[in-house]
Amino acid sequence: MIGDTVEHNGKSYTLKRNVKLGEYSKLTKLNREILDMSIKEPPDIDKLGIEKFKEELIDGGRKNDDIVQLTVNTLASLLGITQNELEDMDLNDAMELFQKAWAQATTVKKKLEQPSVLPTS
Repeated sequence: MIGDTVEHNGKSYTLKRNVKLGEYSKLTKLNREILDMSIKEPPDIDKLGIEKFKEELIDGGRKNDDIVQLTVNTLASLLGITQNELEDMDLNDAMELFQKAWAQATTVKKKLEQPSVLPTS
């Protein structure tokens, strides 16, 4: 939620905005599609033919590009940092920061309500 902090490598980052349902949906869909591609049988070039094989490779590359760009854009806007700052980060550090920020931003926090106390007579 906005204002929550994320600690990473001795630095504190503040969430500048909430995650939108649409971006959550898009990111999880892309993750699922890439996972589906990675666990299925590798394409057989002899069965598919060269053109269909190329299409599948290109489609997988596009999905990978899409998820990387969405990750960078989301992290930059969640934490209010520039893409240049992110691009200068070590890949492992950037991904760890994204995982922490994403977990913090997508954790549903239910507001505690005080039970109403009925007056006794």
